[in-house]
Amino acid sequence: MNKKILFTVANNSGSVYLAKEFKRLGFQVLMGDFNPDAIGRFFADRFFDLPPQSSYSYSIIPIAI
Repeated sequence: MNKKILFTVANNSGSVYLAKEFKRLGFQVLMGDFNPDAIGRFFADRFFDLPPQSSYSYSIIPIAI
């Protein structure tokens, strides 16, 4: 089974720990953030540029991914 996990906030110090830990557990780590330079970008398997959390389109991101 191909396990994937999506984090929609990738711009904090916990993002690095979460990405490393879930990769260690065999997950494909998907991260996204409004900030294109978010630290999680460099530790995720895939990174997505997200709209602001206040945007309506933010709520449909998991469906699109």
